Amino acid sequence: ILIAADETKGVGRGSGRSIRHFNLHDAVKACRESLEGFGGHRMAIGLSIRSERVEEFAERFEDAVRARTSEENFVPETDVDAELSFRDIDEGLLADLERLEPFGMGNPEPVFCTQNATVASSRVVGENHLKLFLRHEGRGMEAIGFGMADRPVREGDAIDVLYSPQQNEWNGNVRLQLRLRDL
Repeated sequence: ILIAADETKGVGRGSGRSIRHFNLHDAVKACRESLEGFGGHRMAIGLSIRSERVEEFAERFEDAVRARTSEENFVPETDVDAELSFRDIDEGLLADLERLEPFGMGNPEPVFCTQNATVASSRVVGENHLKLFLRHEGRGMEAIGFGMADRPVREGDAIDVLYSPQQNEWNGNVRLQLRLRDL
């Protein structure tokens, strides 16, 4: 929850967003005595609060979060739309995915999974990006994992990959690649 306070009026307005397994509205409702008002739903809330009650609210809110969550609630999750063989990834699939755009909060970009892809080569590009060449069922694919250079991947490893296929345009060349989401 982020609260912006107007010190001249002594009032703050706040906004909060939640994670999948946590009902933010219920947690804020448990702290309502500290607030001037609030509203929203399980994933997002808005509130108003007297500046002098922010610290009290923060303590109550932390207690409400602890009472309603466990460690498992904070494990990142990715929804997988389908499992694909590399043989299924072609220009036709990209054209179909393009018809689903624009992607955003209410229309997330599809994520696919391929199991047991073999790492043919692995290198770091830029400062912390992982560039892989993967093979699966006789077909090779380039893959890029932004911010994934620290992943322990070696040539010859068999890995499961989560990705979104895309066109990569570099130096006037356009080719199909996988934008890695996880390994």
